[in-house]
Amino acid sequence: ITDDFLPNVNLFLGNNGIGKSTLLKSLALVTSAPIIHNSGITPYFLVRRSRHNERLYGDVFAEIDLLTGSENDTWLFIVTVERRSDYESIASTGALKSDSPRPIAFGNFSDSVFEPFFMDTSSQFFVVGYSSSRRVEDVHTFNPNSARKSRTARYQRVAGLFEEHVNLAPFSAWLSRLKERNGQRQAHFDEAIYLLNELLPESTTISTDSVDENNVYFVQDGLELPFEALSDGYRSYLGWISDLLYHLQSVCPSDQKLVDIPGIVMVDEVDLHLHPEWQRRVVPILARTFPKIQWMLTTHSPIVVGTLHPKNIYIMEQSENGTTVRQSEERSYGLNAEQILTSDYFGLTTTRAPGAVNRLKELSDKIQQGDKEAVFEMMEELTRKNLGER
Repeated sequence: ITDDFLPNVNLFLGNNGIGKSTLLKSLALVTSAPIIHNSGITPYFLVRRSRHNERLYGDVFAEIDLLTGSENDTWLFIVTVERRSDYESIASTGALKSDSPRPIAFGNFSDSVFEPFFMDTSSQFFVVGYSSSRRVEDVHTFNPNSARKSRTARYQRVAGLFEEHVNLAPFSAWLSRLKERNGQRQAHFDEAIYLLNELLPESTTISTDSVDENNVYFVQDGLELPFEALSDGYRSYLGWISDLLYHLQSVCPSDQKLVDIPGIVMVDEVDLHLHPEWQRRVVPILARTFPKIQWMLTTHSPIVVGTLHPKNIYIMEQSENGTTVRQSEERSYGLNAEQILTSDYFGLTTTRAPGAVNRLKELSDKIQQGDKEAVFEMMEELTRKNLGER
């Protein structure tokens, strides 16, 4: 493994419908297991529906190591989701210590070992998730207090994975409040501005003077623009970055930096709306800016795949027993998009348009039949396509 290896990145690849988004949901559920009952989650569609009314259920579980003092405690977190006729429910949730004969915190974690860890203001078990339908809420309608009435802050951080209508926290709704405060909160504001500039392309910046209660302004190629005037690609990317910083600062102790909070951040379609030039840079920049975050990402972009090593990549495939996940062994880092698309990662035989492939096949058949003119036509077709001519 070279110096370019990113140990905190896990990228999942697979066809549509293979279960990449379901994997992220499972991670969100299992890391919230002890408090899932009272979180506000609506389990509708967590178990896929069918024409028949048979009883269906699924278990989600994971072993998690808690760093408690000088020793590690290993716990098995469990979530069971059931479907009975026309409704779904979280049937049982909880945790079992590896050396304990009985479970702790099934259905109710009060007075258990987990209570301090799972308080909304705790930085422990910091988990955030973003679906491919993510969008930023209008600053004039954003009300965090209203959201907390229906969802705990912990569930709010991953609610977008389960509910398409959940919006992201707008920049000015929280940045301006940090700016107005003194002491460490002001330091968190300065750090947030610094991190945003680290995460933005070089042509775009944000300054401390550009933040007010109504908007945040960005300087792009010398032109000052409000967030709403940025392109879809910038807004999609900055939208979830802003939301992530919002949740980080909400749990960050006064004597800590935002980048010192460890946790898991899940992003479905991390390349969404991004220009290919930025796809080449986005994952390494995220990983190095937040070295204590474990990134769980999905993508359909061969350019993103080419920025990572095989040990960062997991391929999801259909098997007789459902979906399987295996770690990649094929080279990826440094390959171009064509090489990756025709590799085991995507499995394409060609990236040419179907019509062009059919034309080349027709010419190949004619050549095999002795048609000399077809040889020149084939050479012309290949030369024109390789040179990018029309």
